Amino acid sequence: MVLIVHKASYVASILIIVSGALSAAAPADTAISRGLVVVATFPGIEEELERLACSDDIVVTASFSADPHSPAVRPSFARALERADVIILMAHTRLDELAEVIGGDATKINVEEYSIELAEIGGTPITHYPIYDPINYASFLREVAESMSAKRPECAAHYRAVAEELASTVMESYKRLNGSLSGKPAIVSSALAANAVGWLGLDIKAIISMGPESQVSPRILKEAEEALAHGAIAVVMTDDRGKPLGRPSEWLLEKAEEYNTPIILVETPFSQGSLASKIEQVAMQAASISHNP
Repeated sequence: MVLIVHKASYVASILIIVSGALSAAAPADTAISRGLVVVATFPGIEEELERLACSDDIVVTASFSADPHSPAVRPSFARALERADVIILMAHTRLDELAEVIGGDATKINVEEYSIELAEIGGTPITHYPIYDPINYASFLREVAESMSAKRPECAAHYRAVAEELASTVMESYKRLNGSLSGKPAIVSSALAANAVGWLGLDIKAIISMGPESQVSPRILKEAEEALAHGAIAVVMTDDRGKPLGRPSEWLLEKAEEYNTPIILVETPFSQGSLASKIEQVAMQAASISHNP
């Protein structure tokens, strides 16, 4: 039996799904005590953590409000942090701060500390969702597996095997395509999409939106349009249906189509589905562009 906790929309919440029959007579605390409680303070890695989970492990992930730096916190999520064995942090949010305060002796994994490379703009690293980069994703998953193994050695073989399976998938693409678009100029609609494409070697000239609260600069729009007119690749953040996510993404897609310039669609990491599958979607588009410059 594996207890899995999914995210809900816009708030950190808990929904427990029980795989297999759960005896009504068995107290919840009894089931929980046999497994690990693994909590992520950000969304987007639910499927990976569910696959890593061993029998009776519980996975809890957060979902963000419109401003990812100030997500709503439900008491149930705070209780999960208090009981956690492993807490995965993004390092800049209110939930990360709360986890540091009430997370107790849980092993804390900061994704930025396991990021081997970061996309850059003008020499400045972009730290938004670094595990959208395949090599960072692989490094991060292996660290999660090791931390879970240390807490629950009897499941170590399972944790490590699943992490390696997931990591090897994206690393195959990394080996084939790392730097394949080296030096090609790119305009990115959202900072969240930058690390999804930085590993391809793109020269990011502009990011239209740095976050939900940021103002779009007319100067950046002018520079972006000039770059698109000269063939810059448009990197567009989308929802899970492939539709532009937000006005900056809509604008960029419209301009890219107007100038007939290459487009890479990057699905938001916060939608349903594994991050590995989203990385693979980016890789397929990059391969097509590199083979048809």
